[in-house]
Amino acid sequence: MHSMRVTLGFVLIAFAAFVRAADPFTVTARLDRTAAVLRVVVNVDVPPGGDLYADRRFAVRINGKPLPGRITPAPVSQLDPSGQPESVFTSRVEAVYALTTVSDPVAVQVEYQGCTDTACYPP
Repeated sequence: MHSMRVTLGFVLIAFAAFVRAADPFTVTARLDRTAAVLRVVVNVDVPPGGDLYADRRFAVRINGKPLPGRITPAPVSQLDPSGQPESVFTSRVEAVYALTTVSDPVAVQVEYQGCTDTACYPP
């Protein structure tokens, strides 16, 4: 799966990406504080005509651990080229994870696989 690591500090966000330049899927992460809750917000922009797989190929880990989070919009079901049903995101995805404890830095890893009308990008 494509992998992206983001180190988030309290004031400064340092970003290191290990994504192929030709990959049209854009991933961003940021810290968001609402009242007393600190959250990590991850966005994946899906290009027009693209599909981002919503199964195990899409994963977000915070400090190496999967956390329960809210992912919107809900994936849609469509048939893959072999006629099998597949859950995919077809538009911008937002994944929000509340942090119960905060360490500095916070490491966020996003793994995904997506396809466009012309190419699939290997995991």
